[in-house]
Parts: sequence; C-alpha cells; structure tokens
Amino acid sequence: QAEKLSAIGQLVAGVAHELNNPLTSVIGFAQLLESELRSGDPARPAAEVGQDLRRIAEESARAASIVRNRLAFAGRQTAARAPQDVTELVQRVLSLRTYEFRLSSVELVTEFEPWLPPVVIDGSQLQQALLNLILNAERAMRGRTTRRLTVGARLDARSAAVELYVTDTGHGIDHENLGRIFDPFFTTRDVGEGTGLGLSICYGIVRDHGGQIAVTSKVQVGTTF
Repeated sequence: QAEKLSAIGQLVAGVAHELNNPLTSVIGFAQLLESELRSGDPARPAAEVGQDLRRIAEESARAASIVRNRLAFAGRQTAARAPQDVTELVQRVLSLRTYEFRLSSVELVTEFEPWLPPVVIDGSQLQQALLNLILNAERAMRGRTTRRLTVGARLDARSAAVELYVTDTGHGIDHENLGRIFDPFFTTRDVGEGTGLGLSICYGIVRDHGGQIAVTSKVQVGTTF
C-alpha cells in the first residue's frame, strides 16, 4: 500500500500541468464567445461558433478523462480475477504517463501481437506492477541521450502464456545487483528516492498469478523486464 501511494504521488505531481492545457482552451474559447455576446457585434457564422463549442466539449472531455484515469488507478478495488485484454490494460497504464513522456522526451514504442488470448488476472494488481516497471524505466533514462521505452506483449506458445515486456535505454543494472533486484527494501537509489519495495511487489504480484518475472540488463545500454 505504501508503494502504491508513492506511485500515486508521482502520477499526481504531473496532473496540474496536464490539466492546465485543456482547461486553458476551455476558458479561452468560453471567454471569446462571452465577449462576442456582450459586444452585440454581428454574430459569426453558426458553423464557426459551433466549432468553438465543439472544442470546449472536446477539451472538457479530455480533462475529465485525465482525472478519471487517475481515480481508476488510485481506487481501492477488490481483488477479482477475470479474463482480460492485456493489450488494452497495458495501454491504459501507458496513458497515465503520456504527458510525462512528452515532457521528458521519452520515445514510446509499443509492440502488441494481434489476437492475443485473454488472460485471467486481477487487472488492478497488474496495472500496479506495470506502472512500477514504467516509473523505474523513466528514472533509469534520466540524463540519457537516447530515451526510448518499448512496451509490448506476445504469445509464448511453448508455455501457453502471454509475455509482457518493458525495455528501456537507461543506465542499466550492475551484474552484482541483478541477483538482488527483487529483494524487499533493496534499492540502488539515493536515500529518499524510493522504498525499495517496487520490484519486490511486482515479483509478488506476478508469482501470485502463477507467472514468472525476469530481468536482463547491460550497463549503459538498457534493461528489459
């Protein structure tokens, strides 16, 4: 729960800026229409006014979607496993970070095989695990010249399982730390920058679902979970 609150805190940090853009458009167009009504000048063609109103509606819907996505992640949901579309679920998590990707110049590459079978999962838990991996990838790429995040899913026919992967072009993980990366409270970050629980929680969620999680990494090249 503490790690989830930490992740929510990072999501909330960018919300004010992310909401500012659509709300600025809403206010601007509303003030323009109000000014025209007050001035008594000949009205513009109805089509132009309608276009402004549509823009207000679209930007309002965009703002509502931003808030709705955050609330959906933050909410305390009951653990219920059901067949789910993994591609849709991953894209939902990625949408939480779209604004931050633009802000940090992170190039997002998605690779989803078509017609993946549904997977029986607790969607809320898997979203939390994925978000932890994505936040870690973003941190690993800070200050790097190339910042590319690749997220995808494919069918592993041999094990009859869907494989998800998150690859970054970050600083990588030292070989001596790879064996401890999923240990509770183990972290390579500075004091105050993490709880050391994120990856151990990912590990627990995946194993609890009967799955496996693994990591490969090369220093100064990148990491794949």
